Amino acid sequence: MAEYIQRGKRRCPSCKIETTKKQCPQCGHTTVGSGDWTVRFKTYENGKIVYKRLSNHYKTKKDAEQGMMLFLEQQKLRNSQSQECSHLSFESAYEQFIHTKQNDIKESSVYTFDTIFRNYITPYFKQKNIDQLTKLDYLNWLNTLQQRKLSPKYMDVIRGTMQNLLNWVESIYDIPNLLNKLPKTKKKVINTEMQFYDLEQWKKFQNAVKDDILYDTLFNFQYFMGTRIGEAVALSDKDIDFQNNIVHITKSLTRKTKEASYKITTPKNSTSIRDVSMPNIIVKKLKKYLDWKRQNGIASEFLFGGTKPLSDNTYTRKFRYYSLKADLPTIRIHDLRHSHASLLINNGANVMLVSKRLGHSTPTETLNRYAKLFRSAEDEIIKKLNNL
Repeated sequence: MAEYIQRGKRRCPSCKIETTKKQCPQCGHTTVGSGDWTVRFKTYENGKIVYKRLSNHYKTKKDAEQGMMLFLEQQKLRNSQSQECSHLSFESAYEQFIHTKQNDIKESSVYTFDTIFRNYITPYFKQKNIDQLTKLDYLNWLNTLQQRKLSPKYMDVIRGTMQNLLNWVESIYDIPNLLNKLPKTKKKVINTEMQFYDLEQWKKFQNAVKDDILYDTLFNFQYFMGTRIGEAVALSDKDIDFQNNIVHITKSLTRKTKEASYKITTPKNSTSIRDVSMPNIIVKKLKKYLDWKRQNGIASEFLFGGTKPLSDNTYTRKFRYYSLKADLPTIRIHDLRHSHASLLINNGANVMLVSKRLGHSTPTETLNRYAKLFRSAEDEIIKKLNNL
């Protein structure tokens, strides 16, 4: 039997005074509750008696009663789904999962989920019922991934993707997530040095690329602005503000889409929407480059392109070509972002400035990523202090 309780003090309808008693201490009238209602009741879960208390700010007793009835109906539905889970195939579970996720995450994230499941998960669990899987099944699956000699970092990404699905299945169908019970694979820690070009190396690169105005502008933009490559290739001519010498970063380009060859979307996070100040070298190069675009009738939809953005393969191939031409070690184009961070840190920029310029979510992210560079910069500061 349900028990309905009203929170807060009671009010006398005659004297209008508040009290905790059921009768008014002044006039003796029956007092009326003034707070929200809660309801306590007994139900069954997994064959056991449990007591539930619902307190969703119900304004009336009837609201509390309706809330309890809705809870019991939903519980009945969950129980029936749990009983029918033996008919839930792995593919069906994933289809339901990705359908619910589409409203919560970016299209590029959905694309990544699809890619990982298609290549590393679904082929192993195809035509299997998800409730009948055992810890041994998951262990064998992890062993097959190890045999493919994937990097430890990517193994964690695949496992985390699978965890997302199994956590969702557990919340909807009450099927335990057995992958949680398996220990993570121990992996050797490989200390890899962050790759970047210092200023002397960059001067060599500049000398190699100087006659190619498009890529000279793009690669210098990356080195001296520190934007993500997706943010850079999504820019239009209108995003450049020469009056204030800033670039408005409000969008990013992704190729992780099923609808077209590319899509313009929001940047990585809210702090990535920012205005980045331009040093003189970028102001000069952009003005010269935009004049060249106008003289050659190149459209302004995309700053580095025209009516269409530059192809990933094209600018990656060009970057490698000019690195080899300058007799420099080949690094990724994303490492120009690290190069920019190194340039700032080694010239005394504080962590707040570096974090804001790179569009990191917090300064902690910047410290974690570039801790070694900050320590090196601190050594230089100590030397200066010692010389005072």
